[in-house]
Amino acid sequence: MTYTNVHLLLEGDAALRERYGPLVERFELMRELALILNRKRVRRGSIDFDLPEPLIEFDEWGTMTGVTRAPRNIAHGIIEEFMLAANEAVASHLENAAPASIYRIHEKPDPKRVMEFEEVAVHFGCSLGSGPSR
Repeated sequence: MTYTNVHLLLEGDAALRERYGPLVERFELMRELALILNRKRVRRGSIDFDLPEPLIEFDEWGTMTGVTRAPRNIAHGIIEEFMLAANEAVASHLENAAPASIYRIHEKPDPKRVMEFEEVAVHFGCSLGSGPSR
């Protein structure tokens, strides 16, 4: 399955729903679970950087010709939520079961870097809500 096919299947594409009939219910449950996981993360204060990824385009000689937005849909969200849940489960297990573990934490971001990020995000049509510094 591809992200596109999972998305189309979940949007009701009849041919894909027939082709993957035995898996349709699982994909629907995965979507439901991903949405639940996302809501729980947001309630805990998580920031959802739902920013489009850049898709760099090249000509036949390998010269960059442009940058566009990579397509993004619910299938991407499913994978992201499950990866985050897996990371949290491992961290929780290590914290509770292992004598000592090394894990990464994030310190408060430097306000100047946040503003620089905001300026880049604006070019992709996104914003953190703080507005670019000018």
